[in-house]
Amino acid sequence: MLMRKEEAMRRKENVVTFNYLQKHTDKTQKMIELNIEGIKFTIETKEALYKHETNNFLKELPGIKNNIKFSKALVILNRWTKNNFVNQERFGFLDEYSISIMLAKINILYPNVSLIELIERFFLTYLTWNNSIPVRIMENRKHIITENEGSSIIILSPTYPEQNLTKQINKSTTKIIKKAMLEGLKEIRKARNLSSEEIKDFWKKFLEPKKISEI
Repeated sequence: MLMRKEEAMRRKENVVTFNYLQKHTDKTQKMIELNIEGIKFTIETKEALYKHETNNFLKELPGIKNNIKFSKALVILNRWTKNNFVNQERFGFLDEYSISIMLAKINILYPNVSLIELIERFFLTYLTWNNSIPVRIMENRKHIITENEGSSIIILSPTYPEQNLTKQINKSTTKIIKKAMLEGLKEIRKARNLSSEEIKDFWKKFLEPKKISEI
C-alpha cells in the first residue's frame, strides 16, 4: 500500500530520483522500464546512474564549479589518457569519471597552483599514492568502502552508497597506467619555465597521439 502511494506521488510529480530507482531495482538489473503519464521509456541503472550523479556532484562542488583551470586540466588529461591508451574502463583503465574524481581531489589539495602545476601534481600524487587507501572526494560515513589489497587504485564515487568507479583496474593495468603517468610527469616538468609562446608548442606536442609501438 505504501509503495503504491509512493509510486502515485512519483507519477504525479513526474520525477524519478536516483534513490528511488536504487530502492526499487534489484542488483542484477542493468535497465529499468518506466511508464510516467503514459510515456514509456527505458533508462540505465546502477553504474550509469552512479556516474551521472558523480558528474552532477562535481559540477556543483565548491572550487570546481565554474573553475576554468580545472576544466582545462580535465580536457588535457582526458586527451592524454586517450593518446596513451589508458582510457578504456572496460579494459581495466581510466575513464572520464575516475579522472574527474582524481583531478578534483588534487584541486582540493592544491587550489592555488597553475595549470601546469595542477597536472604535475596529478601525476606525482597518483604515482606515489598508497593504493590501500581509496581515492574519494568526501567520506560517506553511512556506507564506506575500505577493502583494497593495495595492488590497484580505487576511485570512489561521491554518491550514496559509494561505488568503485575503477573496479576493472587490476595489477597489470595499474603498472601500465603508472608507466604512462611517469612519462607524463617527465614531460610536464619540461614546461615549468617556458614562455607563453613556447607553452603553446608544448601542449601541441604533449597532446599528440602516440603509436602503440611508442608506449
